Amino acid sequence: MGMFDYFQYNGKVYQTKDTPTQALETYELRDGGLWYKDTEREWEDSDDFHNLFGGYLKEISHEWRKLTSYDGLIHFYDYHRNRDGTLHDEEWKVLLMDGNILKLERLK
Repeated sequence: MGMFDYFQYNGKVYQTKDTPTQALETYELRDGGLWYKDTEREWEDSDDFHNLFGGYLKEISHEWRKLTSYDGLIHFYDYHRNRDGTLHDEEWKVLLMDGNILKLERLK
């Protein structure tokens, strides 16, 4: 399966494997371009028995930055089961140059 990043578009959260980090970071399409949530984190110890590592990286601040040097094609998608058990899939692609949207297309 591998890692992915979160990709926000029109108020919905998708996944992608086409962004630079692939470490559960967050990107967003808005204002005609690609934005990155630059997040500062610190280690937080935790005794929660669900936490295998004894803690987690807690967000302490973030700043949205427009990626003005990004060129490329990004596929982003979402798959989930409907209440009736059927699978709903939604897939998009966006072509960017200098962080600006050249073409955005829904595939499914």
